[in-house]
Amino acid sequence: MQEQSGQEPSDKAVDEAIGAELRRIRDGLGLSRPDVVERMQADIHWQSLANYEYGIRPCTVHRLADICAALGVDPGVVVTVALSRASRSPQITGAWLGPARRNMVLRLSDGRLLAVDVVALGVGVANNVPDGWQDLFELTRLDSE
Repeated sequence: MQEQSGQEPSDKAVDEAIGAELRRIRDGLGLSRPDVVERMQADIHWQSLANYEYGIRPCTVHRLADICAALGVDPGVVVTVALSRASRSPQITGAWLGPARRNMVLRLSDGRLLAVDVVALGVGVANNVPDGWQDLFELTRLDSE
């Protein structure tokens, strides 16, 4: 997944980044691949999920939405985080989820905070992280690699 600075990531790098993010979330939730597949609408084998997680096989938008629903996460957030990691500019170093699970604040490596409306996927700049927000830094392992 190595990309030169200033270039768009390759399709393979994006596939790997999306898969890695799905794996981070699954691991953070303490779920096995068979657990996730059991929650999905599609009838796939857990090894297919492993192929998506390792970027061996590209994940269609429909399949990504199904996997994300099984994990209880928004596919737009997964893609945003994955693209950030794949492009290497700026990295997400922390994330907080609002009490109603409708809003998220992302801390970027350049010091900016991004407010994300998880439902509408609207993005704005946040001045600080609101009190009472759940720190997802450990849960989703969004720390810089």
